[in-house]
Amino acid sequence: MKRPHVLFVICDQMQGHRLGVVDPTASTPHLDRLAAESVRFTHQYAANPQCVPSRASLQTGRYPHDLGVMIIYGFHGHTAHLNPRHRTVGQVFREHGYTTAYFGKTHFGAALPALGYDIGADFPGVAPMSGVDRAITDTTCRFLAKHDPNQPLFLTVSFQEPHPPFEFVEQFADRYPPERITLPVSYYADDLASKPPFQQARNRDREHGDATAESSLKHELRQYYTMISHMDACFGAVRAALEAKGMWEETVVVFTSDHGDMMGAHRMRLKGTLPYDELFVVAPCAHPRRPVPALGRGRSDRQCQRAGHAPGGGGDHPTSHVRGWVIAARDAPHASSRR
Repeated sequence: MKRPHVLFVICDQMQGHRLGVVDPTASTPHLDRLAAESVRFTHQYAANPQCVPSRASLQTGRYPHDLGVMIIYGFHGHTAHLNPRHRTVGQVFREHGYTTAYFGKTHFGAALPALGYDIGADFPGVAPMSGVDRAITDTTCRFLAKHDPNQPLFLTVSFQEPHPPFEFVEQFADRYPPERITLPVSYYADDLASKPPFQQARNRDREHGDATAESSLKHELRQYYTMISHMDACFGAVRAALEAKGMWEETVVVFTSDHGDMMGAHRMRLKGTLPYDELFVVAPCAHPRRPVPALGRGRSDRQCQRAGHAPGGGGDHPTSHVRGWVIAARDAPHASSRR
């Protein structure tokens, strides 16, 4: 049987409920189309609400504490990061004869070849993030134009958006008039009086929260939406490049984010060690070439986790690791929303 190609798309700091199929304010036509063709998990949880540990977990299928990567390296003297001793999904695919390519944000602290990637480029986050994502997209599409479709490919495309610094992507600004932008109910309902001192102090630091900043938080949320729409367009361009090569129908696709952002919920902004769905629930869509009988296609409310399924641990073929989230969801009990 012909081996499928695999496309793994990661965006940065996107809340799980900001897809257009969930949020009527969001405009994400390309991701909505993917969601309609896929299993869309409503209860998939990031292993950590910060970039570096979450991305380490995505690469290895292991929990951040198991890897010793618990915070962004450089913060508070922390130096742990991925290294060649950690078995990654890139290494597994390469061992099985796949071309392994990675374009975009890494945040691994190790070179891509050492982590199993034959081809690739790290695109650091520099403002404007939309410009970086355009460069990631163009580089990916040029690579695909030259790739032999008969050679199985494991391709990771890792976008920077909608990570701060937030910006208005002007081509999408008219989709989000100010009167359509609303903050979460918890911004108004939660005065934080019952919350731990740590959270109250974080709210008062004027960086991660400000109870008086309703207008500025709405402004930031509007920027966030335009960045999500731009990232969606970039994904659409990558899909079109695969379709042009006749590869899309032979490709397993997974879309997700490393974690979310508070975006005004509970009077907070950005990310950090806070126990909220806005940070932990991400928006995964898994598009297998053939439906998984236990799940079919469409929305799945089963709990789905990204850690605890090490690369190569689910079977002899490397795509058994890609199916790990689907397998975890199939076997896990239904979860109820905590939003």
